[in-house]
Order: sequence, then C-alpha cells, then structure tokens
Amino acid sequence: MGTPLLYEGETMYRIRKITKQDEYYIAEIKCISIQDYGHYVYKFDDGYTAFDRNIGTCIFHTKEEAEQMLKNKNLLKIKREKLKQYEQKLNEELGITSIIIK
Repeated sequence: MGTPLLYEGETMYRIRKITKQDEYYIAEIKCISIQDYGHYVYKFDDGYTAFDRNIGTCIFHTKEEAEQMLKNKNLLKIKREKLKQYEQKLNEELGITSIIIK
C-alpha cells in the first residue's frame, strides 16, 4: 500500500454542516491517529473519522481549498434553486402538473 495522504498532528480543514440547516462552515481539525487496514483510516480531534477518498471532498490541507469547495457548494445551491424555478415555469408553459424533477 502507498503512503498516507496526511500525518499525525497535521492540521486539516473540514467542511461541516450546521445541523438542520442548509448552511456550512469550515472547522480546523487535527489528525490524532492513522490506522492501516489495507486502506488508511484517519481519526481527528473532533471525533471525525475519514478515509483517503474524503481528502479533497470534505477535508482539505489548506483553508483556501476548503473555502473554494464551500464557495462551490453555495453556487450549487443557487443553481439548484434556479433550475427548480425554471422547471416550474416550463411545467406551466407545457401544462405539466404531475412530473417534477427533484
């Protein structure tokens, strides 16, 4: 197996969702242990456990990377709302009432 993508004691940045809201924030976390089970499992000081696939999607090496992902998440939220509005308008124009894309 290859080498771990981070090391114990390394500070990382995690995108966290505010409970029951569609809002996110960036938390600074520290890797407290790494286990090799044929794949790496990273444990952090906030109780979060992650795998290699989580690095670059919800855990980042720099705050700037996390901020960019958070910006993308917010833009995606706006895009979904605009698509939903467009779909409603299009359904009205076509007289469609039973088909709604989610």
